[in-house]
Amino acid sequence: MVSDGRVENMSCIHGGNTRRKKRHSRENGNPDAVLMKIILSIFLFLMLIFIPPAEAADTSIVGQWHMDNNWQDSSGNGNNGTAYNGATFSTSAKIGTHAGSFDGVDDYVDVGDISAVEGIQKITWETWINPKTSSVIIGKYDSYVAPHPGGFVIDILNNNKLRLFVSDTSDNRLVAETANPLAEINQWQYIAVIFDGSQPNAVDKIKIYYNGVNQPLIFTNTYGFSVIPETTKRLQFGRIRTSDGS
Repeated sequence: MVSDGRVENMSCIHGGNTRRKKRHSRENGNPDAVLMKIILSIFLFLMLIFIPPAEAADTSIVGQWHMDNNWQDSSGNGNNGTAYNGATFSTSAKIGTHAGSFDGVDDYVDVGDISAVEGIQKITWETWINPKTSSVIIGKYDSYVAPHPGGFVIDILNNNKLRLFVSDTSDNRLVAETANPLAEINQWQYIAVIFDGSQPNAVDKIKIYYNGVNQPLIFTNTYGFSVIPETTKRLQFGRIRTSDGS
């Protein structure tokens, strides 16, 4: 393990009610090369939509991971995480006493193939992060698998911009990044990423909030997904690759 690592405190996914029947088709595609890297050191209080603990019984919550010295899902849906390659906990937490810690080399946490985050029209991810460098925050995707798996990734780019990448098995893409570099090194910051497939225009389907402020976005791909594409890849914190253990 290296000294500049990453911590995840909590994660929660809040999904909409519109859902399609799940399929598992596969076609060739060439994912964005920048998605191939693992997370590189980030302190993270991860929550795919921040819902106070008192509201954890909300049936629209898919998963809620406080990462307060355990990887358990507090939503009641049983999507508990399993740590690999030394992912552990730090007392440098934003909320609670601990946060999940990742060394930036090969640590990650796997919470399984959660189908409830696919084929839905609306979903929100929210998280506290304290990054050390560019990194993947969460992904249900594998950039090294052919045929192309589809899925989504939320990450911090090399220029410190935040991005949501959505792709299907035909390599259609909806990709938005913040117009300005936002992620501050060694500082806690709160982000929320929203996908709303009910919007008629592709550029209205994604919103990214940084410390509560809706950010202007740059769209590099504008395929008009009406739902989050389906994939059999596993949802993981800290990386997107699942094919070779790195």
